[in-house]
Amino acid sequence: FPQGFSAVIGRYNMTGRNMIVDIGSGTVDSMHINDMRPIERSTSTEKYGVGTCKEKIRRDISSILHTDFDDDIIDEFLIKGCDGSESELTKIIAEDAKEYCRTLMGKIENNGFKPGLITLYVIGGGARIMRNFSDIESVTGVNIIDDIHANAKGYANLAMQVMKRNKEM
Repeated sequence: FPQGFSAVIGRYNMTGRNMIVDIGSGTVDSMHINDMRPIERSTSTEKYGVGTCKEKIRRDISSILHTDFDDDIIDEFLIKGCDGSESELTKIIAEDAKEYCRTLMGKIENNGFKPGLITLYVIGGGARIMRNFSDIESVTGVNIIDDIHANAKGYANLAMQVMKRNKEM
């Protein structure tokens, strides 16, 4: 299952139809969950992670501004947003990030997300990009989990449950 499963199961009411989308640096993993049960055949992985967005931004900065920027600078803008700055750099980053989000949302819908019918949980490093550069939060039933430690907290919670169960036996 996508590692994001641990970040949401047990923390959210997952009755009904749900979908998890975990946007990592290299891939986007998705999975449907119906009434708290993962649907194994629904899992998918696409090579369209945050790295794809950053690579496009780096190419455009190099091509338009004739300079290179470290990933750290690009990451900062993607994480914090561009705050309405009108510099050429922030325009490039915002435009490329918005394009990435539109394409990614299309991929999510192609993998079965139906607004109003399925509750969507977007997690991973790309969740914050979706929050900052798309209107995804205005879509009915969408939850953005941009805590970068959500997966680790989820695994810790699951481990604690297993340990507690083992003590009771």
